[in-house]
Amino acid sequence: VRLAIEAAIPKLVAGAEGHIKQKSCFACHNQASPVLALRLARERGFTVPKNFFEKQAEHITDFLASHTERFLKGEGTGGQADTAGYALFTLELTGHQPDASTAAVVDYLLNFRNTEDHWRTSSNRPPSEASSFSTTYVALRGLRSYGGKSIEQQLQKRVMAVRAWLIKAEAKDTEDRVFRLLALNEAGADPKAIAAAAWDLMRTQRPDGGW
Repeated sequence: VRLAIEAAIPKLVAGAEGHIKQKSCFACHNQASPVLALRLARERGFTVPKNFFEKQAEHITDFLASHTERFLKGEGTGGQADTAGYALFTLELTGHQPDASTAAVVDYLLNFRNTEDHWRTSSNRPPSEASSFSTTYVALRGLRSYGGKSIEQQLQKRVMAVRAWLIKAEAKDTEDRVFRLLALNEAGADPKAIAAAAWDLMRTQRPDGGW
């Protein structure tokens, strides 16, 4: 397993850095997923190229800064809540501190369709843009990570609505089940509801151990 991970690291790095060289936008698939995998790898003792996370954070913050006005107007960018939530999630993984750009994205997510009880995905591009459970999780986590005390009351109102939706909503596939479980935990749901969601995921595990 260790050899497989070591072999995968350069490919993940190449995918993330290659996107930066060719595109000015933030990409959930080319940045969020590789950054998450490489962050976990580093925490487990694997070597990740120096300054990798800093370069990723710089690219993402440049993208967010160039669209600050759109976020503050509630327009957002392509991908809407998916992009906004995954951008904050990825920045958190890099260790980036709150700034004016993240504050604009927080404002956007907090007010995005704020009469609804969850954040809806805007497209059907599996796996990163196909599940409203995924969108809801990264939006909620981003608000918790970068919102601060100034949004506590507004956030709590949305958390209550999200929690109720997560408990009653049905997951249709593994992506849904994984992110429903994560979102229930992020929303501070009752331990019994979290345990039930964990079982819902575990019961679909294949005999070989995968999903």
